[in-house]
Amino acid sequence: MKNCIFFIYVLVFFVSASFSQTTEPPLDQSSILMQFKGTWEGEYGKDTLLTWRGDPIANNKGLYSYAKLTVKGNIIIESWTLIAYDTELKKVQWFEVLSGGIVLTYVGEFGSPTNLNLYLHSKTESERIVFKTLLHFRSADMLEVTETDLITGAVRNYVLKRISN
Repeated sequence: MKNCIFFIYVLVFFVSASFSQTTEPPLDQSSILMQFKGTWEGEYGKDTLLTWRGDPIANNKGLYSYAKLTVKGNIIIESWTLIAYDTELKKVQWFEVLSGGIVLTYVGEFGSPTNLNLYLHSKTESERIVFKTLLHFRSADMLEVTETDLITGAVRNYVLKRISN
């Protein structure tokens, strides 16, 4: 009987201790998004330059962006994007329209103040992730990007540097 009472006492002690532990507050995803504002540039491939410009909208609750890929000074593709944290879904939504008319919708979240994970789902199989992107801030003005095509297994890494606010 003493063992049973001791066991219950220990159990109650550990359960109450686990409930009293402090938890970290959730990340303010909208505020963290503002790290992307400004103009960023980086080498995207041989002779290919990626330029990306993010401007705050909706009282700093989202971003509007424009990006272009140029090869030897000639624009080969452009994109326009709306980015915001959806408070109902509790996810970052990234809507991109490419100059060829393709629309891409990424969903993700900041796992930390320096890491944004974005996922592109199949348009025909909504549960299937076909592409993922990790955006990692090495510093306030340096962004490392890792893109993984989950269909082909191809991985692309590149670095963007902020050239202006």
